[in-house]
Amino acid sequence: MKTVSTMGELLIDFVPFDETKPGVYEQKPGGAPANVATTIAILGGNATFYGAIGKDVFGDFLIEELQKQNVNTSHIKQTKAAKTGLAFVTLDKDGNRSFHFYRNPSADMLYSKGDYLEDSDLEDIFAFSSVSLIDYPIKDAHMAAIDKIKRNKGLLVFDTNIRLHLWENHETYRNLLFDFIQLSDIVKIADDEIGWLTQTDDLEEAIQILKAKGVKMLLLTKGKNGACIHWNDQVIEAPGYSVKTVDTTGAGDAFLGAFLYQLSRQVEYYLDLPMNKLQDMLRFANAVAALSTTKKGALSAIPDLKEVESFLKEQG
Repeated sequence: MKTVSTMGELLIDFVPFDETKPGVYEQKPGGAPANVATTIAILGGNATFYGAIGKDVFGDFLIEELQKQNVNTSHIKQTKAAKTGLAFVTLDKDGNRSFHFYRNPSADMLYSKGDYLEDSDLEDIFAFSSVSLIDYPIKDAHMAAIDKIKRNKGLLVFDTNIRLHLWENHETYRNLLFDFIQLSDIVKIADDEIGWLTQTDDLEEAIQILKAKGVKMLLLTKGKNGACIHWNDQVIEAPGYSVKTVDTTGAGDAFLGAFLYQLSRQVEYYLDLPMNKLQDMLRFANAVAALSTTKKGALSAIPDLKEVESFLKEQG
């Protein structure tokens, strides 16, 4: 089984404790790359997280939570230079979330290539997202990791994970996203992001724009409507699952983690996988994402392999 490494933000998500008590929150582990790594580990895969947290009570809580789930935390740095990042999550009546970040800067933004590069084992699959591609040491840390993965002929997976409120200049952000898309083998994007990125409301045109940037395999997630893979001239689709949604925080991360868990178990090169295998992987990832919305929080809502298999069996 291959190892999947992720890098970036590991922070506290403060989620509403009770919808009837506005302003009352409870802390949950969060951060997209950490959510992806934890999903892989909970399902039984090999996952390593690279990043920084504050030397504070929140940082202690986060590293303990990842270790509980068997994520390799040997490349996490605790620092006194900044505090652990915080994000306050608000939910609408359908459980859809929005984020308000407190990172000015937070510890995760100060993670540098010197914190890990010489003794790291980056060689199989490296997954990252755009939240940490800002002009702090963490961006250089990503570039060094990408370079090492490419030299080792590993697989690069980029989740656009667009957060417009983190960027003052949206055109700069768009150009940066395209830069990293061109470096990547697999790109994941949500259906509510692709139009903004490509500047078109025509989905087929948007997909062709991304393919022209060199995307080999495009994972397009569509929330409760499932997901699809665009690969060569093929489109592989899998519908979503109907569940009682409580909180969608981290559902996209759970999807990606589940897909990468399945990918890490394959012997074939990812572009050589048969269509029926890829569709099974999509169905599995959709199930994990759906189940993750039935509880509050991101990491705390991820189902284990037994739960997923039981759910898929019930769904036929």
